[in-house]
Amino acid sequence: MAEPVAILRDLESRRRAAIRRTFTRFDTSATAAGFGAACALLMTLVVVRHAFGTPPDEIRRLFGLLVHYLPGFDTEGFGLVVGVVDVALLGAAFGAFVAWCRNRALRFVLWRALRERDTFFRRHALDEIG
Repeated sequence: MAEPVAILRDLESRRRAAIRRTFTRFDTSATAAGFGAACALLMTLVVVRHAFGTPPDEIRRLFGLLVHYLPGFDTEGFGLVVGVVDVALLGAAFGAFVAWCRNRALRFVLWRALRERDTFFRRHALDEIG
């Protein structure tokens, strides 16, 4: 049977590891790269479907809209590659924004928790003396 002190140390180390995992900040550049790569892959699949075969009406309508929103995008030739790069850059910008928002929210939550902890200790400081 394990010693109670060893069990408590193990529980404490697990608790600290869980807190560390929960309150880890997102790396902005890594999140941006992940979102950009995912968006580029999705756009590449859409472009391949459009280039090789008859695309469904939904994809044709999508391409009709994308021509207006992506600079340099066209439905033929080099414009398709430009469209993939444009979508990858937009995805990277969105990923960086998501990581920034998450890190700001995490900073606020930690600030609030530390403030409440300090308030509790100040309120009950004299209880420990008496």
